[in-house]
Amino acid sequence: MAKAKASYPVLLVLCLQAFLLFYRLDLLPAWGDEIFTLLTVAHPASEIPGIVERDIHPPLYYLLLHGWAQLRLPWTGLEALRAFSGLAALAATFLFDWLWARRWRTGRRWLALALFAFAPSLLLYGRMARSYALQTALGLLAISLLWRWMLQPQWGRFVAALAALTALLYTHYLPGIAVLIGFTLLAWRRSGFGRVAMFDAACLIAYAPWLIALTTAFRHWGEAGAFQSHYALAGSLVLEQGLKIAFAILSLTIGETFFPISLVLAPVMVFVIGWGCRKGRRNRLPHLLAAIAVIAYIGASGG
Repeated sequence: MAKAKASYPVLLVLCLQAFLLFYRLDLLPAWGDEIFTLLTVAHPASEIPGIVERDIHPPLYYLLLHGWAQLRLPWTGLEALRAFSGLAALAATFLFDWLWARRWRTGRRWLALALFAFAPSLLLYGRMARSYALQTALGLLAISLLWRWMLQPQWGRFVAALAALTALLYTHYLPGIAVLIGFTLLAWRRSGFGRVAMFDAACLIAYAPWLIALTTAFRHWGEAGAFQSHYALAGSLVLEQGLKIAFAILSLTIGETFFPISLVLAPVMVFVIGWGCRKGRRNRLPHLLAAIAVIAYIGASGG
């Protein structure tokens, strides 16, 4: 009975989230990147790595989506591809609860699940034929497994963390690199330089088939930074980053379409999230998450 009762929060949240994710998958028109996804997964699996490499993307998401599209599904075309993202978003919520929130007190667990599952960004990405929802699920898994391996450096945990991070790297460069660098910077004091170096070397070996493509992606990242400068709104680098951070907070907390009065909700939500994480100051997990967030922001903002 106790186990069943403990499952109520996540089951209810997953049901509500599933309704929001799968209702009218055809509601929004296809946009450029989704059309690229649709055209890419229509190719034979053997051709997909070469196609996405030229578009500076790793292949895992597109290969999984290609296999998904071969199944007998209740959706077709773009809706079917968006449904895959919906399942990835549901998996992310389940992992968030299973790996973290289920151990928290009931009130805090409900609050955390609601903030995570119904975040406008996750709901949007879960209805989009792109890899963002899958990145979220794999990122949660990789961070959790890395954290557990750092606390108890056992071979089984080493292999599990390596597999999760490798899958994340083959899904998208930015979150994988951010998690790897953030973990490396913070874990060596507790786990020892040798263990962390061994893990980094294992990641390098696992990613060896795609390293050349990664160097190409870094070159394009620098070019993208120069391209994005044409869309700068402020005359100052500092002000420009401030605008980007403010927009990111709005997007992640209340969404990108809102009434003007909703602007006050963003700082309130930031305060609530910070208050909910206050007990984390007793360990280094918030430091790890902060390091990952900073590295990911630098990459996403184009430098």
